[in-house]
Amino acid sequence: MKYFSEKTKKVYDDVEALEKAECEFDEAQKQKEERHLQVSKEKKELAKAVDAAVEDLEKAYQEYDVAKKKAHDIIEASNKQALEILNPAREAVKEAQQKKLEAIKYFNERYGAYTRVYKDSEALREFNRWSTILDDFFGLWF
Repeated sequence: MKYFSEKTKKVYDDVEALEKAECEFDEAQKQKEERHLQVSKEKKELAKAVDAAVEDLEKAYQEYDVAKKKAHDIIEASNKQALEILNPAREAVKEAQQKKLEAIKYFNERYGAYTRVYKDSEALREFNRWSTILDDFFGLWF
């Protein structure tokens, strides 16, 4: 006679073989459920760790935004302060340049082309001055 197990869905030659196979099947199912529970528990723990990391990251982003705003305010204030220092000096330079140009124009009208020869440190100073003017014009502040 043959015996069919509804658990294993197999046919066995005797009752002992069927019972042994069903017992092994039950043990395998139990181990499978235990592994599933263990994996589920571990997944929950890891998910909690990820959630905590996400919260920490969000807090760090918020703190970074506050620091960035603070730094922006400091930079804006220092730029304003720097412009308050530079603007009067810049205006004085413009006025002096205009006076120089008017003096050269007047000279040119009366006596022809004005010429000047720069030597040594004076030539270097003038070169550096024009380099700075060009850098400022093209926004290359250092």
